[in-house]
Amino acid sequence: MQISRHTSEIENINEELRLEYAALRDDKDVIAAYARKLDYVCDEEKLVKITGLKPIQTVIYNTGNVMRHHDIECVPEKYCKLAGLCFFFMSALLIFLFDLNKGNISFKKKQNTPLLKGIPIYDIPQI
Repeated sequence: MQISRHTSEIENINEELRLEYAALRDDKDVIAAYARKLDYVCDEEKLVKITGLKPIQTVIYNTGNVMRHHDIECVPEKYCKLAGLCFFFMSALLIFLFDLNKGNISFKKKQNTPLLKGIPIYDIPQI
């Protein structure tokens, strides 16, 4: 967020400097004003020197604060893999317990049902 804010401030300063540069390059009145600020005069002008006044402070542009690069801190890969394996085993255990609870998985021995050989007899009601 700080980098974004500083970037926008620098872009604003850059835009102001571009406008000032274009004015100094193309506008005759701006060129004359800067020339007067540097103590240049035209041929027809007369000079009057006034002493005792403080000079005008020029505009100082603030370019922002210096930001230092910090190394990125990451979780080591082995911890990420370990967390993934733990998540897998916990998920598998939960699914196993859910199936065990629903009766889809059973550890009881099945009772052997006796097989009858021969002709099957059905109990059908008589009409």
